[in-house]
Amino acid sequence: MKTENRSYALSSLHHELPLVARTITPQEVVLLDWTEQAEKGRFRGRVGTVTALTLHPEGKLVAVAGDADRVEVWDAVAKEQVGAFEGKVSGLRFTPDGKLLLLGQVGRVVAWDWRSGEPVWQAEEKAFIHPALFDCHGSQILWSAMGAANLLVLDAANGSVVHRWDTRHEFMAIAFHPDGKRVAATINTVRSPLLHQFVLLRVGDDLPTREFPIPFMSVSVAVSPGGGTVATGDARGGQLWGTARG
Repeated sequence: MKTENRSYALSSLHHELPLVARTITPQEVVLLDWTEQAEKGRFRGRVGTVTALTLHPEGKLVAVAGDADRVEVWDAVAKEQVGAFEGKVSGLRFTPDGKLLLLGQVGRVVAWDWRSGEPVWQAEEKAFIHPALFDCHGSQILWSAMGAANLLVLDAANGSVVHRWDTRHEFMAIAFHPDGKRVAATINTVRSPLLHQFVLLRVGDDLPTREFPIPFMSVSVAVSPGGGTVATGDARGGQLWGTARG
């Protein structure tokens, strides 16, 4: 599962099935079963260099965005393209029911029905000019952009804002807690460009329920199924944190 050039290694891990979609060259994507260490499918789209990808909840579909300002949805097993969107997109995420594909664009998110090719709704946030950050839980969408000072929870049905955090900090990675009521985030604080933190937020509350310093700028975050452990990742590797003691 190694790539010849690690700088192009993008991946999307399925939450329940032992599947991961990842790039193996700047333009080519494979679908792997990581328990069998077996390839289930691969494709090469027409999006240029792949800059974002996401795995469909059903398991065999993969959406990719690239520097050719195009998004494609592929059946990786059948090696068949099943949807396409024209436009510059910096982040992708399927909703949990798989019906909508979230397209992160400069200043907005478009909820796109990839089967019909029609947008269902869109939400705007002018400050979100860098690559989009997404996570989903049930009927809620977590949305921000790398380096932005705002974090929003949206209703997946219509894009309305359920809650928002407005800070002076920079969000670098976000993830829903498994209970769907809390949010994990890594941030760069305004107090110092060298000070980084992990925070645990509760939807509906403005202040963090937990916060503690981390040694490096983390660009990925994940919460364990039980919620007691948080993983943060950076260029140096990954760290595991106990949320009870920090």
